[in-house]
Amino acid sequence: MTLDGFAARPLGFVGPLDLSWRDRSAAVEVVGQRITAEVTAIDLDQGLARLSMAATEDSELWAYLKPLRVGATLSGRVVSIERFGVFVALDDGPDHPVHPGVGFITIPELSWRHVERASDVVQVGQRVSCEFLQFDTWQGEARLSLRAAQPDEVPPQPKRL
Repeated sequence: MTLDGFAARPLGFVGPLDLSWRDRSAAVEVVGQRITAEVTAIDLDQGLARLSMAATEDSELWAYLKPLRVGATLSGRVVSIERFGVFVALDDGPDHPVHPGVGFITIPELSWRHVERASDVVQVGQRVSCEFLQFDTWQGEARLSLRAAQPDEVPPQPKRL
């Protein structure tokens, strides 16, 4: 892709994880088609800018997620329990355009102990306080850890002599 105001050589690219949040099937763009995207990183060695089309789809969501820092504590309410994890509506967070909540906790991040079902740990409507792990630009959500916000429940292993 060429960027407006620059020479005709390609200067930017949109990776597969930075395409549309809303319609993954419409991800193929036509050569020469104009797009709107945000610069998310610059590779000085290659002279390329990494771009995100997803970042421009919901500016309120992107503005909320982008400044979050690893290790920050976020609170919210469990809004949906799925077989693959838990969606959380974060306090002061915007609505997500696709998912039931802006925050997401994978099953392994629910507890220090082995968990078969998320409903063994949390219930819909329950308030939770979690540690922020990362901004998932592919899904447009805050990846969270409930277990990181709790003391380690795994008992110490006996020492072998």
